[in-house]
Parts: sequence; C-alpha cells; structure tokens
Amino acid sequence: MNQPDKQSTPKEQPAQHRQLLDWWEQLEQNRGDRAALRRASSIEQVMFNPGFHRLWHRLTDSPWSRAERVALIAALGARVKHHDPRKSFAAQLGSPPSGREKAAFSGLRFRRLLQASQPNELLQACSRAITMCDGRVNLTNLAESVYWWSDRDRKSWAFDYYEANPAAD
Repeated sequence: MNQPDKQSTPKEQPAQHRQLLDWWEQLEQNRGDRAALRRASSIEQVMFNPGFHRLWHRLTDSPWSRAERVALIAALGARVKHHDPRKSFAAQLGSPPSGREKAAFSGLRFRRLLQASQPNELLQACSRAITMCDGRVNLTNLAESVYWWSDRDRKSWAFDYYEANPAAD
C-alpha cells in the first residue's frame, strides 16, 4: 500500500476520515487481517475479523455508528492499494486509466452498481469497481458514500461519472 496523496491537511478532514486512513495504513502491517477482509464475501464474514473491530473501535465517537456499514467500509478499504483523493470515486470510475481510451468501469457496470441497495450488493459491486481501478481510488469519498448510500449519493455519483465520461454507453 502506498501512502495517501495529501490533498488537504488532516485538520480539514472529518475525524472519521482521519481514523479510516490511519486504520488503512496500519492494515498493511497486518497482512493476515487484510487478506481475510479481502476474501470476505459477506458483511457477516467481515464482522468476524479483528481488522474490522479495530476500525469499529476507532470510530466509536464518530458519525459512523452503524456496524454493518463500517464492516462494508472495512472490506472495501482492504481492497484499496492507493488512496487518491484528487477525484471522487465515481469520477475515477468514469475516467480512463493512463494509457487507455475507455473508462475504468463501463457504463453498464456503473448503472448496475447504482442499483445496489443492500450492503452485500454494494460489497460485490464496489469490490469489482476497485479492482477495475487497479486499487487506486479515493477511499474516504468511497467510504462516505457507501456509509450513507442513498438516492442523493447515487445522483452525485451519476453526475461525477458522466462528467468524467460523457461518451459512456
């Protein structure tokens, strides 16, 4: 895992974002937990992992108080190789990776991702999306969105994705 790109000072970030990034950086030292979180195919499996509980305890006093959603964030965070805060997660999905002409994530896959309504569906769809971005994503933006996942987030993602990729199918 590479160090996150520093776009803003820690004072500007919400506390839960700082806690998430600290946990994510420490997860690199605990490869067993990271691997187990990556292998988890359900939110329930994530909740059995000590790596999830370390994140959960860090976030005790934060607005992120729903265990199921924090488990989703832990599972997705374990799949991220590099935190890149320069664009939103959805804009990263719509942007072509360097050396390619097409977006990292097709329009059809993106629309399917937007239809996900349950945490396990989001886990599968976002895991695939992270893989398609070679693990280089805006972790804090992704986490904030999947924690609150609502119609507002879906609309915001649609605007960001299609702005980055106006020719999407």
